[in-house]
Amino acid sequence: VLPEETFGALVRRTNFTNTGNSPVTISALDGLAKLEPVGGKIDWALKNMGRTLEGWMGVYQAGDGITMPYYRMSTETADSASVKIELAGHYLLSFIENSDTDADLLPIIYDTN
Repeated sequence: VLPEETFGALVRRTNFTNTGNSPVTISALDGLAKLEPVGGKIDWALKNMGRTLEGWMGVYQAGDGITMPYYRMSTETADSASVKIELAGHYLLSFIENSDTDADLLPIIYDTN
């Protein structure tokens, strides 16, 4: 998954195999503990005010049944006289493979706080 792409990505693949003789129902929840924001010179802020940065971070394209939300900061965090809107961000998606060539996007669960 994603070999030789022109962008950076984190991919985690999990396989479930029923080795028994009877059908099973599986519920699974997995996710990132923290999503680092993009934008500006934020190295110091990530190390010293990480929780404060979360206040500037928002989830866009969100709603019921959303399968690919866009996470970004609303503005750059620099202390300056002008406000620069931050447009760069991260997409997040999750999918389940139905066969060798078909997959369905799954809804994303996120914290709105």
